[in-house]
Amino acid sequence: MDFEAGAQGKSRRLRRIAPSLLGFFGSVTALLYSLALIGNNGEGCSCSWAFIQTFVGWPMLAGSVIGFTGSGLYPALRRTSGVLLLMAGTLVTPLALFVAFGSWPDLGALFLVGIFFAPSFLASFLLLLAGLLSFKKTRHLIKKWRDGGWIP
Repeated sequence: MDFEAGAQGKSRRLRRIAPSLLGFFGSVTALLYSLALIGNNGEGCSCSWAFIQTFVGWPMLAGSVIGFTGSGLYPALRRTSGVLLLMAGTLVTPLALFVAFGSWPDLGALFLVGIFFAPSFLASFLLLLAGLLSFKKTRHLIKKWRDGGWIP
């Protein structure tokens, strides 16, 4: 019985800080990837590197700063930090680049684009998940779906 009570307490604490941890790891991923994009001058690339830096690197840098702020505010202000984490998740996505190009890449280039933007997609997923988990209604929906057998 004592072991179960300790395990439930640890699980409850982990559930309480999970959005903050996910936001922190998403922000770190976004920061590292944005610094790699901004720090590279794109020499030898005929792909308009300045355009990629403008639409991917700088928004990711701003999103990582907002994500750090949101994950730091989570213990005190849950709703505000949830909104900040959702904003950071949208800034980190490379969708702005695809909108700026005017079209999605064809299937042949989609694999290469997916590998190139994989850290951006990971950071965006972590930040968006952290933002959604910070709201009570989302947590209740996830619990309901899990109890219903929709989520393992």
